Amino acid sequence: MVDPRPTRVARLLAGVLAAALCLGTAPAFGAKEVIKDARNDVMLIDTSADPNAAPTPAPEQAGSDITRAVIAHRAHRLVARVHWRGPVESKQVTIVSIKTPRGSYAGIFGIAGHSELLNQAQSSCRGMRNSFDSAKSLASISIPRRCLGNPRWVRVGVGALGKGTSRNQIYQDDARRDGIKGFFELANGPRLRKG
Repeated sequence: MVDPRPTRVARLLAGVLAAALCLGTAPAFGAKEVIKDARNDVMLIDTSADPNAAPTPAPEQAGSDITRAVIAHRAHRLVARVHWRGPVESKQVTIVSIKTPRGSYAGIFGIAGHSELLNQAQSSCRGMRNSFDSAKSLASISIPRRCLGNPRWVRVGVGALGKGTSRNQIYQDDARRDGIKGFFELANGPRLRKG
């Protein structure tokens, strides 16, 4: 006579199959991303001699050198925490480029609490927050999702701009690249769905 109870192997296979099916239905994009940037990859753009001059490496600029960024697309806010290699300076801004299903935005966040969110239709939005902790080399940026049209997903790029010794010198770092592609051309990450 055959035992009607499932064998140990059959139960194990059923469990593995159930786990595989659950993993296969997981969402393709998370609500949080951690970006680890190369150190010493700041580039200097100096247009004093030649307006079309190529950027040159400036590894000594620790205050403009992003080392890590964490992006979280939460239920009501888009939050970015940006870490630098050195102390944050007063002549520096954090740039955040945001792509949504309906449009693109550029966020400019200064050390003195100044913040702007730009697109073709709007120039500012109430409820944006930013703070800089120079001792921890950290910037925290928070943008209400309503300022972005309450998107289902976002793609975010993060960069830093620092002023040089003259008005024609700018230090730039892109958190997603070793170096930079072009002036203000930030690489955007994968889609982050609302968490």
